[in-house]
Amino acid sequence: MSSASNTGAQSPLKVLSGFAFPSSYFCGHDEGIPLVRIRDIKSGSTEVNFKGPFDRIYLLTDGDLIVGMDGDFNAVRWTGGPALLNQRVCKIVADGKSIDQGFLFHFLQPQLDLIHRRTPQTTVRHLSTGALYGIEFPEFSLSEQQKIAEILDTLDDQIRATEQIVEKLRLTKKGLVNDLLSGGGSTVRLGGLASMITSGSRGWARYYSDEGAKFIRIGNLTRDHINLRFDSLVHVSIPSGGEGSRTDLREGDLLISITADLGIIGVVPRDLGSSYINQHIALVRFDSAEVDSRWVGHFLSSTLGQAQFVRLNDQGAKAGLNLPTVANLEIPLRPVAEQRKVVAVLDAVDSRIALSQREMQKLKRQKQGLMSDLLTGRVRVPTEGPS
Repeated sequence: MSSASNTGAQSPLKVLSGFAFPSSYFCGHDEGIPLVRIRDIKSGSTEVNFKGPFDRIYLLTDGDLIVGMDGDFNAVRWTGGPALLNQRVCKIVADGKSIDQGFLFHFLQPQLDLIHRRTPQTTVRHLSTGALYGIEFPEFSLSEQQKIAEILDTLDDQIRATEQIVEKLRLTKKGLVNDLLSGGGSTVRLGGLASMITSGSRGWARYYSDEGAKFIRIGNLTRDHINLRFDSLVHVSIPSGGEGSRTDLREGDLLISITADLGIIGVVPRDLGSSYINQHIALVRFDSAEVDSRWVGHFLSSTLGQAQFVRLNDQGAKAGLNLPTVANLEIPLRPVAEQRKVVAVLDAVDSRIALSQREMQKLKRQKQGLMSDLLTGRVRVPTEGPS
């Protein structure tokens, strides 16, 4: 690694700190030029425009590399069109002779993370230009840097494409939910269909174990779909016949969060095995042939179903829902064959979303591994063909 000087004169980087544009010239988006403040870096969009005199040196264009200098030190390529560089945001340009700009983008964030960890924190961490000038770069040829940047850019493109697929599928599902679940059928209350409505007991912490039955908490529910999440799973070992055994879950049980973040829905899958819930989740069990629990789950997690929880929140139920309130939740009831057709369509979209998300996570892991290998020189990239 070669170390740049702590002054900009000998550094391969040029750092331009943003300007303190006066707020008296701030305006809406219908006039002026977008102003990039530190809060806008990750979103890629701005909240205010600036309508006043400025030096064009602070004018950003797409592709410029900018870094937030307070809090988390995030480096991004700006993609929001022409915009002005505000204070506490800086633009960084490589000299193009010893350091390639594309390579700099990928190399910079791990270095910023390292600086962040080493920076003393009082209230908010601050990034200095001196710290940027002091970054050490590996002694790679310019052509090797360009090849590394090309490899990592290709993975970034694949990740973005997969993210777009996920977003399109989510929009597709939203449209399907509105079309398939609205209108038609009579409206009934959950209590009229359920054979049991209960909630988990308290005091589970003393039963936590490295193995045993699964313990389902609010963190195992998600608003993205009605399937359970198992990325943070706790196990419990409870005595036979204990009070907690009354909430031993079965396939098809409907779960509803009833404290804090109200109305997150989950449906217990087949082959979950022995599992229980805590007091923050209501369990609704259906033994009726008239209803498919996944139909109920999809409806309650939809905008139409969630409107009931929003209304309850507005009426002061933020502290929690009691079981009679859960029993009074309303759902549309259609012939069970029609319910199952709708469930099959929505489940299929959820499966496609999950598949794309797994692919995206695989690409991200692959990129992290390549960054670790390529940016450190542990794996070198050939830049010339065979002689």
